[in-house]
Amino acid sequence: MYNSKLVEALESLTSGIENAEERPGQVGMALAVDSSIANDEHLVVEAGTGTGKTLAYLLPYALAGKTLVVATFTKALSTRNFIPSYQHEIGGLCHIMTVRRLEKCIKTMKLSQQNGPTG
Repeated sequence: MYNSKLVEALESLTSGIENAEERPGQVGMALAVDSSIANDEHLVVEAGTGTGKTLAYLLPYALAGKTLVVATFTKALSTRNFIPSYQHEIGGLCHIMTVRRLEKCIKTMKLSQQNGPTG
């Protein structure tokens, strides 16, 4: 399914990146993600370094107003800092939590459950 709004938004975002180049794989992946959202289907994608995976999966979810959870053990992605700079362009719908922060939140929740309600 071709979504011209998604392709235009992706092109607009990537044109603001220094030394940006055309990434056909990124557009194809973004359209596949968008289609999986529209059809309420699961999608598994494997793509090499430099494809543009991060924006290809974040942007369709942001435009659809959907929640996306990305779990990664890769330090490069969990510490990526360019995503927050695009929050305005994608409607401020992108909330970032690194794996370490998520682990801390889970531990805090478990301790809270063990200690019972406070107050």
